[in-house]
Amino acid sequence: MSDWQIENGWLCGWGGDEDVVIPETVKGQPVTKLCEKLFKGRQDVRSVTIPDSVEIIAMSAFCSCDNLANVTIGNRVRIIGGYAFYGCYNLTNIVIPNSVVTIGECAFQGCGLTKVVIPDSCTSIEHDAFRCLKLKSVTMPESGIT
Repeated sequence: MSDWQIENGWLCGWGGDEDVVIPETVKGQPVTKLCEKLFKGRQDVRSVTIPDSVEIIAMSAFCSCDNLANVTIGNRVRIIGGYAFYGCYNLTNIVIPNSVVTIGECAFQGCGLTKVVIPDSCTSIEHDAFRCLKLKSVTMPESGIT
């Protein structure tokens, strides 16, 4: 997609598709971080694939994407920022890769998640990260979390 915008590895702009596949590189630069509010409030976004090159999903990157139902997170993401998927109530399933060490405050609050498995790599989950009305099951790592 020619409308992607990047600055020092931060993906900061896009043209728009309902099924978003984030590229690993833009204009020769690796995409390692997704900017704050990159897709915030986009009602047209239905699915997102985040490549293995991405390490950080910044605060509110997908906040209030009401129709977002499918997300694939790459295997190098270390940080899921606060409010990253806040209010994505059609998001009912998420696989958090074993690279994630921090899940920010309210990261998945208001999502339609029913089950969450926290990977062993995760050492920090901030308040209300999984405050979801339909959530029935959470599996935590044996190593402990702060």
